[in-house]
Amino acid sequence: MTLSISALCPESGQLGIAISSSSIAVGARCPWLLAGVGAVSSQNITLPALGPQILAGLEAGLTPQQALTQALGEDRFSDYRQVAVIDASGESAVFSGEHTLGIGRVAQGENCVAAGNMLASPQVITAMTTAFEAATGELASRLIAALQAGIDAGGEAGPEHSAALKVVEDYAWPVVDLRVDWAEDRPVAALEALWLAYEPQMEAYITRALDPRDDQTVCVTLGARGAVAVTGSKARLVEGRAVTAVDTTGAGDCFVGALAARLSQGAPIADAIGYANIAASISVQRMGAGPSMPTAEEVGALL
Repeated sequence: MTLSISALCPESGQLGIAISSSSIAVGARCPWLLAGVGAVSSQNITLPALGPQILAGLEAGLTPQQALTQALGEDRFSDYRQVAVIDASGESAVFSGEHTLGIGRVAQGENCVAAGNMLASPQVITAMTTAFEAATGELASRLIAALQAGIDAGGEAGPEHSAALKVVEDYAWPVVDLRVDWAEDRPVAALEALWLAYEPQMEAYITRALDPRDDQTVCVTLGARGAVAVTGSKARLVEGRAVTAVDTTGAGDCFVGALAARLSQGAPIADAIGYANIAASISVQRMGAGPSMPTAEEVGALL
């Protein structure tokens, strides 16, 4: 029926859930999140009310296990539920009732928790937590990578037909809320395509919402430390690559050119800065301005 991964990004404070199911519109019933509080995936024979109830418990100061136990104690059919919870500190709790359908498994990892039922094999869920812990980049990207790892490990015993991705940050609305409510096959692949289209625009939508007058990003280079992207009141450091510099002539031009090239390809600002950092780190290891400029292949090899 369903497999999900719920997670926290300690660096950004984001909380998110990626979920897939053989049922239609899984994103309408199962993922529940509250910025700065927690994330809950209520699945199997789903009781949507468990999501808000558990989040209210977390907001009132309960631990994930306490909030989960309290909510399940008020549900006379709790043995039919499967629920995963993670709070804003990364602490998690999970429950899988005795009437969980088919092969049901849960797994808690570092800053993540995964759960599934009607699985093709018990290894599906551990594949998800392992993939999440190994992934890098935006929380949404890591969640999709983990969900896809579960699919690659066998996924559900039957075909998946819907998928959803939801992420909250410091705002009253989700910064990511993408759904594939029905697909004949490969809904997770369709969800990933949606995310790849949405990711380059995500920060701009937030900026415009907070202050339509302030829709500019300033990039400040910091030499070996990397560079900072400043959008409105929000700053993000993208760390540089440690190298031994022999000639910095042209390094700034190299950085700007690589940044512009990556942005023109639709890359998010942080990814574009990371690419430019690598290009500049190559250039400073060579003598001269023109001869020091790296090729796209050289930069790509270090991504």
